[in-house]
Amino acid sequence: MPHLLRIIMIHGHLDGIIELDLDGHTNICGTNASGKTTLQRLIPVFYGERPNTVVPKTRKKFDQYYLPHSNSYLIYEYRREAGTVCHVAITRKKDDGVSYRFINAAYSPELYLNNSHKAHSYQEFSAGLRQRGIDSSHRIDTISEYRSIIQNDFSLLTGSLPRAESTRLRQTALRYSLTEHPHRLRHIEKLVSAVHAKEGKMDTLKTMLAAIFEDEGVALPTTRIKGAQVRDWVQRVRQSRRLSSLKKDIVGISTQVDTLSATERSLWQLQPLLLNDASQLERQSADQDAQIKQAQRELNLQEERYETQRQILNDKHSEVSSKLGQVETDLDDIEQRHQQFTDADMQGLELDVNQLPEQRAKRDELATHLQLLREAEGGSRQRFESRKLDLLEQFHQFSAKNAQQQHKLRATEQDLQAQHRQQQHQLEQEHQQQRQVQQDKFQEENTQIIEQQADVKARLNAPLISAQEQQDLDVEQARIDAIQQQLTQQGEDVERLHEAYQQSKNQQDQHLRSIQAQHKTLRNAEQHFAQLKLQQTPSAGSLRHFLHEQLPGWQHSVGKVIREDLLERTDLAPSLNMPSVNDSVLSETTEQQLFNMRLDLSAIELPAYAYDEQALEAAIAQALSQVHAIEQQLEVLEAEQKNLNAAAQQQHELWQKARQKRDSYSNDLKFAREARQRLVEKYQEAQQQRKQALYEQQQQLSQQLDALKSKQKNALHERDSAFQEMLLEYRAGWQQAEQVIAEQIKQHENNLNAKRRETEQQVQELQSILERELREQGIDPQTLKDIEQRLKTIREQVKQTEERTDELDAYRTFMRVDWQQRKPELLAQEHQLKQGKIDLSEQLAVHKQMFLDQHKSALLAIKASKETLDALRKLHEQVLPLLKQLEQFPPPSEQPAAEHSTGDCAERIERARRALQDKQQLDLRLKTSMQVFERELLKDAALDFTDMWSTQQRQLGLTPTPQASLAAYQEMLHILQDLQLNLLAQGRNYGADLQKFFVVFSDLNRLISAQSRRLSNEVTEEFVLPGISKSEVRIQSTIDELSFWQPLKRFAKLYDQWQHETDGLPNDAYLDALSDVAELLRSDQQFTFESLLRLELHLNEGGADLIIRNDRQLLESSSHGMAYLILCKYLLAFTRLLRGQSKVTIHWPIDEIGTLAYHNVEKLFKACENNNIFIVGAFPNPESDVLTLFRHRYLIEKDNHPGARSQLKRIEPKLSRLAQRLQQRREEATV
Repeated sequence: MPHLLRIIMIHGHLDGIIELDLDGHTNICGTNASGKTTLQRLIPVFYGERPNTVVPKTRKKFDQYYLPHSNSYLIYEYRREAGTVCHVAITRKKDDGVSYRFINAAYSPELYLNNSHKAHSYQEFSAGLRQRGIDSSHRIDTISEYRSIIQNDFSLLTGSLPRAESTRLRQTALRYSLTEHPHRLRHIEKLVSAVHAKEGKMDTLKTMLAAIFEDEGVALPTTRIKGAQVRDWVQRVRQSRRLSSLKKDIVGISTQVDTLSATERSLWQLQPLLLNDASQLERQSADQDAQIKQAQRELNLQEERYETQRQILNDKHSEVSSKLGQVETDLDDIEQRHQQFTDADMQGLELDVNQLPEQRAKRDELATHLQLLREAEGGSRQRFESRKLDLLEQFHQFSAKNAQQQHKLRATEQDLQAQHRQQQHQLEQEHQQQRQVQQDKFQEENTQIIEQQADVKARLNAPLISAQEQQDLDVEQARIDAIQQQLTQQGEDVERLHEAYQQSKNQQDQHLRSIQAQHKTLRNAEQHFAQLKLQQTPSAGSLRHFLHEQLPGWQHSVGKVIREDLLERTDLAPSLNMPSVNDSVLSETTEQQLFNMRLDLSAIELPAYAYDEQALEAAIAQALSQVHAIEQQLEVLEAEQKNLNAAAQQQHELWQKARQKRDSYSNDLKFAREARQRLVEKYQEAQQQRKQALYEQQQQLSQQLDALKSKQKNALHERDSAFQEMLLEYRAGWQQAEQVIAEQIKQHENNLNAKRRETEQQVQELQSILERELREQGIDPQTLKDIEQRLKTIREQVKQTEERTDELDAYRTFMRVDWQQRKPELLAQEHQLKQGKIDLSEQLAVHKQMFLDQHKSALLAIKASKETLDALRKLHEQVLPLLKQLEQFPPPSEQPAAEHSTGDCAERIERARRALQDKQQLDLRLKTSMQVFERELLKDAALDFTDMWSTQQRQLGLTPTPQASLAAYQEMLHILQDLQLNLLAQGRNYGADLQKFFVVFSDLNRLISAQSRRLSNEVTEEFVLPGISKSEVRIQSTIDELSFWQPLKRFAKLYDQWQHETDGLPNDAYLDALSDVAELLRSDQQFTFESLLRLELHLNEGGADLIIRNDRQLLESSSHGMAYLILCKYLLAFTRLLRGQSKVTIHWPIDEIGTLAYHNVEKLFKACENNNIFIVGAFPNPESDVLTLFRHRYLIEKDNHPGARSQLKRIEPKLSRLAQRLQQRREEATV
């Protein structure tokens, strides 16, 4: 638990090293004047009390008494809320005062004492800290800084220290404060001091609260208001209020008349311009209508041209489509016939025809072979060998012929392949050239679109305003600049004339104040003269009259000592209590009986209110002469005032004319700016439309670019697809031709192989037959049968082939004419027609897009022309009624001078419309204002004033002009002109002073109430006292009891209303409230915090409610001990209030606590323990039972030897005889 652990004093006012443990309740016993209270006074110093405050004024200062040596130390060891143990060392400074230093370690004797138990010097102490590496603070020389650190409260130092110093102190508090952030122990030292105070506890608490408020920076109210001045001011305000409103009204009427005149002049200036505008608008409308009709005719012609060109392109497209359909039909027929030939296996037929010679030779050979076999007889080897030789020779001839045919076919195949490759290369080259042409065309279109996009983007990034539009804006800006320059020049003239008028007005006001001062001097002189005349002829029944009659020469006796106001009173009933004697005796007796003392009245001069006859006559003559002189001076001043008034009026008229001209320029500038703004808005709308059109064009170009890319991709894809299809057709024909030759070569190879096998078979058969002949001399019938079957098959094949020869000729004609010649031509024609169809489609699309763009532009142009025509007609419709209204006005007496440019037609129309509206409103408002002014002017007027106004009306006539009526009103106001104009500033000063006075009181009242509520909330019933059933503490404010407080509150409210609602003189309610406050408030009245506070203790004792306001009532309410315990109940509340949520344990130094009853002290200890409070008590009796309640007990023993000092020792409580007997009995019972 954070709290003060112990106090260590080294070489202090007690001998040696003194340690006082405070970790619990602690008591100090000792005889009277032994130093118990002296030690208790150290407790408030730890919490931040000023050291010299705790020392009685009859003793030495704190540093001289407690720290008598340069190596004296006062050390407080404490545990912080963070749990660390620190201590603070207080030392004596070289000059008066003490310094503080925090050490981040528990107290250790080695830090302060050497081996011989002598204290280190401060330098040695500081060096020892550095050597041991112990963290410590800087030396603190002011109690305010130490208090802020130990209490963790810097609110009172805010703004008084540099930022770096304040930061350093806050960092120090983070390490050494007793409580942790955000808690603080603000003003806790005042509470501890109040607890320790011996006498006047209630007054001490009241003083503590007052000191808290004072430390909080709460200011006491002061005022310089004097009642006489305020009453005089109120009286003068009441006199001048009505005239001030009339002057304001006449100024407003004058302004309205000037404005009306300026409006009429501007209308007559606009009439010829509007007539010209009407004729020009009519002509421009006709021209614009003709342009629209011409544009529509051109649009119709453009549509006709578009339709004609579109029809031509559509016809070409239809023709190309028709031709393409015919070519595709022919190609389909060729493909169909080719498929029929393919199904009929014409290639196989051609191979069979080509093999007819071999088949016939083979047929003949088999026939011969069969014949030989049949003719064979017996077998002759000679015929066999001859036949074998013939067969081999035939095979060689066939082989040579076959090889020659194959070689010829392979040469034909190579030539055909070379021809096909060349043709394919030519086709591909033609295709690439056409494809490149188309790509170049697309690239050109793509480049054009990209360039158009770049142009659109550049136009979007660049200003979209045209040169003509910019020129128009520059012209309008030049007009604005010119008017602005004229307005600035005129403004300077207005300021110059205003300064001249103000100077003249100041001279007028200054001279007026001189006249007022002279009037005041005259009034004072007349009052003085009247007072002197009153002295000469006193009022009957007054004390002065009685003295004149009954006590001659009274001026030289009682007149020198009597109060002046008593002389004029008639309620004193004066009388003489002595017999009538002569004057000398009467005078002497009177002097002897005056308050039973004798005065040397000759040393006192006659006062002004008690002149004798001679002095009175001389004073009256002098006063009368002074009155006449002042009257003459006043006549001269009033004559000069008339001249100054005329000069000021002349300057005012010049200033008003300059203001009217400036207002005219300002109005022109306003219209010029509006005209430029309309032009800007118009051009901005046009720019927005252009921007929108560019955005649409940009989007359209982007779409066109995407469409072009898609179109290019599709077109190239179609071209490539058509080329690939054509190439596939060519390749199919080529492959077929090559395949025919390859098959012929293959057939020749097969024929050769078949011939070789046949020859080998025949040779083998001959060999077999020969061998059988040789072996059997006979022929095999099955062999003959097989040969006959083979011969029959060959003969049928030859016959079928010879029958289809015509079909083969038709196939070869088809392949040579239709397939190899006509089909490529048709494919090329198809490709060309498809490209032409694509080109025509593109031309149609481009033609349509061009027409749509041109058509859209033409429609936009026509729309813009129609809008322009509508605007012109609208302006013309607006001009005509204005001209009719202007024709009804009577012509001016003189032609108005021409002014600078009035802008365009729209601006002139707006000028005329506003001027007419303003004139109509001004006529009504001026008529109403004049009626109201006349009614207020004649309200409560005297008869002569009414007669003068009737004369003015007869001179004006039945229908006077506003200018003439204004002059008459001004003349009447000159008659009523008041000379008091300097009241407002003075009234503001009075009001501000009293408002400040009220605010200070109000804040203090709220602060006291808030403090009372907080304190009442802290009072609990945990400290139960016998007979006390209810308790409450209240801090009452005595401000509500002040006589002037309620009137001051009402005045403050009215003052706020005056400040916020009007700039003129205040109303009657404000004046009444101010008068009430001035009557009750004195300027020299002083206030203190203690006078404005009242501390009340509310309790119920024995069933009776008691209110205790002072120490006498506290003592009368109960015994002395009970009264102190009652007060402790509220001290507990103060402790909780000031400590807040912090867990710090506070030490209460309570003197003479042993005189209280044990059970009450025990309750007090329990309450303190529940509220984290340790009691540091002091009483002389070391045998008191109360001592058992303390944890630490000390005794101060005094040494009776001369020069010896007292010593502090620990003790244990001594048991009383009764307690000893009870303990002895308990021990015996245990045994």
